This record gives sequence, structure tokens and C-alpha cells, in this order.
Amino acid sequence: MSTATQTTQTTRPQTVLVTGAGTGMGALSSISLAQAGHRVFASMRDPEGRNAQKAQALIAQTKDAPGELSVVELDVLSEESATAAVERVVRQAGGLDVVVHNAAHLLVGVTEAFSPEEVLRAFDVNAVGALRVNRAVLPVMRRQESGLLLWIGSGTTRAIPPFLAPYTAAKAAFDAFAESTAWTSPPTASRPRS
Repeated sequence: MSTATQTTQTTRPQTVLVTGAGTGMGALSSISLAQAGHRVFASMRDPEGRNAQKAQALIAQTKDAPGELSVVELDVLSEESATAAVERVVRQAGGLDVVVHNAAHLLVGVTEAFSPEEVLRAFDVNAVGALRVNRAVLPVMRRQESGLLLWIGSGTTRAIPPFLAPYTAAKAAFDAFAESTAWTSPPTASRPRS
């Protein structure tokens, strides 16, 4: 007769930056992470202006969570904005453990109806935006000798549904950035920050 042994794993609360947290999976991820006890910086554009209601809704939904949620301004179209957001997170939290790359721009419609400028903007948000955030984040993680980049991709890059060609193409470029970052970033130690 064997005795089952139950192992309890205790996870240290992580400091997490989530891009594109105003809606959808970014908002749900931010709420779930705060409810799991982590310190979350939910980022979005203009959280004190046009997205103030979204920012306040995130804060309200996590006010009793065991973790902490703050909203931070981050526009992935601006390297300066990405740098400022990461600097704020590091200043307030003392470091940064995880980045959830979620920001994306969804285009739905017949492909030829989109202008080249609209498609280029989707690539800029969906793929190059993550590069801008990485340029701000990776030096911090290298100094800490720890960190995790989590890329939220899309199943549309594997099975392309109708009316999503520009979005799918931009997310495929995002996937390529994720793959290349995994291979080109120097490995980091998995020890916690002190």
C-alpha cells in the first residue's frame, strides 16, 4: 500500500506588467493575477482620460484581492511611453518579474477594404509594440538576472478564419518576435530578487 504525498508549493508574489489591459484578455489577466496575490501593473493608453472608466473598473474589481493592481499609462506605439512605464514599475515595486505581452489591434473585414496604412498600424501595434516594450524591460531583467516574458498569441495564426487576414498577419509577426526573443535573449538565472 502506498501513501500519497501532497506537496504544497508556495509561490512568491510576482510583479507583473500586462500590456493592453483595458479590455479582453488583458483586463481578465490583470484581475486574475491580482486575485492570485500578485502585484499587477495593468497598462493602457490614456488611463486618466478616454480610458478612465476602464482603469477604474479594474481597480474596483480588485479592491479586495489579496494582490495589488495599479493602472499605468503605456502606449506600445511609443518607445518613450514604454520606457516611462517600466521605470515607474521598477521605481514603485523595486523590480519587474513578468511581462504579459497582450496589446493588440484587431482588424475584422474583407482584406482589400483595409488601406495599407491601417494594416501597417496593426503590425506596429501587434508586433513592433512588443519590441518597444522588450527594449525597456530586458535591460531590467538582465540586471536582476531573472524575469519572464509571456506572449499572448492567437490561434488565428494556425487556422485562419475569414475576415481576419490583416490581424492574422500581424499576429504571425508577433509570434516571430516571441520566438526570436526566446533564442536571442541571454538566459537568466531563476533566483528571486532580494
